[in-house]
Amino acid sequence: MSTEFHRLRGAVHTGSGDQLNLFQIIEQARAETRRGPGAWSETVFENVSARFYAPNGFGEIRKAMEELKIVVLKGNPGSGRRFAALELLRRSASSRGLFYAPAVGADDDRLEKLEPELGDRFLIDLSAMSREAFNLVTREIQPFFRSVLDAHARSVLILPDDCEPEADWQKYIQKVNPPDPVKAYWKHLRSIGIEYGEGLDEAGLRAHFRHAPMRDMDRLRERVADARAANPTLDFRAWTSAALDTLRAGGEEVAAILKTLTAGQQRALFLSASLFAGGSADGAWHATKVLLRTLKYPKNPDLPLDQIDLQQQLATFGAGIDQQRRLQFRKPLDAAIRDYLWDGYPALRASLAQWIEALVKGSQVLAPQDVALVVERFGRQHLRTGQIDSIKDLVSDLADGEKDLAMEQAFVLLKLGLSDLDHGRAFRRKIREWVTSSVSVGLGRVLIQACVEVIAETYPEQALVRLHHLARKPGPIGRSACDELAKLLARDGFSRLIRLLLFRMTEYPNARDPHIFVRVIDPFALTDSRNRGRPLAAEAGVHAHLVLAWRATLHQQPESWRPRLDQWLATVADVGRRDVLLTILAEAPDDLATRGLLLSAAVEWAAARGGAWETVDELLNRINAAQGISFVAMERTD
Repeated sequence: MSTEFHRLRGAVHTGSGDQLNLFQIIEQARAETRRGPGAWSETVFENVSARFYAPNGFGEIRKAMEELKIVVLKGNPGSGRRFAALELLRRSASSRGLFYAPAVGADDDRLEKLEPELGDRFLIDLSAMSREAFNLVTREIQPFFRSVLDAHARSVLILPDDCEPEADWQKYIQKVNPPDPVKAYWKHLRSIGIEYGEGLDEAGLRAHFRHAPMRDMDRLRERVADARAANPTLDFRAWTSAALDTLRAGGEEVAAILKTLTAGQQRALFLSASLFAGGSADGAWHATKVLLRTLKYPKNPDLPLDQIDLQQQLATFGAGIDQQRRLQFRKPLDAAIRDYLWDGYPALRASLAQWIEALVKGSQVLAPQDVALVVERFGRQHLRTGQIDSIKDLVSDLADGEKDLAMEQAFVLLKLGLSDLDHGRAFRRKIREWVTSSVSVGLGRVLIQACVEVIAETYPEQALVRLHHLARKPGPIGRSACDELAKLLARDGFSRLIRLLLFRMTEYPNARDPHIFVRVIDPFALTDSRNRGRPLAAEAGVHAHLVLAWRATLHQQPESWRPRLDQWLATVADVGRRDVLLTILAEAPDDLATRGLLLSAAVEWAAARGGAWETVDELLNRINAAQGISFVAMERTD
C-alpha cells in the first residue's frame, strides 16, 4: 500500500498580526534572559551582599557550603539565620538553576515532591515548625539531601529552635551566631547611600539588639530612610536616634495620649494621622471624614468656622504640619500608634478595610503617593494581626473596579500577603481558588502580575499552574496570561516548567489548551541541548506529550497554529534538529484528514521559503513510517 501527494500547493498562511506578536515576545524574552549563565529568580537576593555583615565563624560555614553543597543551620531565634542562609545561597557567577524557598510541611509543599536540577538552590526554613511537624518531615530530609547532591544543586536547611537533627545530618550542622549589631548597621546604612562617621550612638544600638531579633535591622534601616526623607539637612546620628526612638516607642505613651482624646472624631483623626505620617495633612483630614462616614458616626453639626483648625487638632496629640503641608509627629510615634490601635480595637478592623476601599476608589481627592503610603501601612497591620480574609476581600473589591490606581493598590496588598512568611501560603491558595473560578478582567490582571512578579521568584511551578488556569480563560485575561506563560517558559529555556505545562495539557486536557500550546511552546527550548545531555524533546515523556498536544492542535486548528508549525519546520531546516521534531510531527496525525492537513501546511511553508523541500520529503517519509506504509517520493516543481 502506498500514499502519494501530487503538487500540494496553497495560499501561504501566516496568521493574524496579533498572534505573531507573541512569537516576538518569546524571542525578546529569550534574548533578555540569555545574557549568560544564571537563574532568573534573583530578586530575593537584591542587596543581600550589600547588607550582610558576616558574624564570627561565618567563613567556616561558607567553606562547608562549598565543600558539602548542603548546610544545616542552628542558631538562637533572632540570630539572623535566614539572612545568613540567603548569603550562602546567593548565586555565584557560574551557578545555574533557580532559587526555591518552599513552605515545607503542607500537603502541596513536601520535600519529596521537589526535583532538584543542575544548579538549583533550596532554602528549607523549618525554624518556626513545631516539634510534632518536624518529626513528620524528618523522614523526607535525607532523601532530599541525596537528590540535591545527585543534581549538583545546593541547599540550606534551618532547624527549628528546640529540635535536634538526625545523626545522618551531623556533618552538615553549622552554628550561626548573630553579627555585631553596630557593624551590621554600618553596612545597612551604606546600602541606602548614607556614609557614617564618628559619634554614632553605639550603646543605644547594642541595647536595642540585645533583645530585638536581627530582622529588626531592616526595620531600623527603613526608619532611618524615613527620618532622612523628613529631615534631609540632618546627619546619620540624628536619623539613627529618630529611628531608634520609633522602634522603642511603646504602647504606654500612646495609651496616655489616647486618654486625652475623648471624642470619637479626635480618635479618628489620631488613627488617620498615624497612617498619613509623612504624607499630606489635608489627605489625613479628608480620610478622617471618610472614616467617620464608614463607621456611620453622627454628623458633626458645627459649621467649619466653629471648629478649631486642623493644626490645633493635630497638636492635641503631638503632630503638626510642615511647610510642604505634610503631616509630621514631633516624636516618632506613628508606628506605635498603628500597633496600639490595631491591637486595642479588634472590632474596628473589618471597618478599616471598608475605609481603605473608599479612600482608594474615591482617590480624586488624595494624591497617588498618599494612597500608596496608607494602603501599605494598613496592609502590614492587617497581616500582623492576622486579618488575611479582609485583605483578600479588599484585593478583589479594588481590582474589580478596573481603575488603574485601585488595581495598583490591589497588587500592593496581594504582594504584601504573598511575601509574608506567616501568611504567604494562604494567599497562594487563595490565588489558586480565584484562578479556577470566574474573575473580572481587573482581578485577572492583578493575579497575572502577582504570579509573574512574586510567586514565580520562589515557586515557579505554582506560578505556572495559576497562569495556565488564567490562560484557559477567554478574552483579554487568557491572552495576557498566554503572553506571560511564554515569557516564563522562555527564561533560560527552563525545562521543568515546560514538562509541567505539557503534562497538564495532556493529562488534564481543556478545550483551550491547543490555543495555549501553539502560543507558548517554543521549539528552540525543546531542542536546546546546552547544559543538558540531550534535548528536552528527546525525553520519552515529553515526546509523548508533544505528540498528543500536536494531535489536539491538528484536530482543533486554533488560530496561529500554522505560524507555530512554520517555526518547528524552520528549526528543523535551519538549525538541523531534524530527528526529534519531525518524528513528533509525524506521529501526531491519527487519521487521513489530519495527515493531509499537516502535509499541506508543510508544503505551503516550503513554497513560501522557496525551497527546503528535503524537510517536507523527510516529514512525509516519517508520516508513512509511523503509519506502517511505504513512501513514494513527492512530485513537485521548483
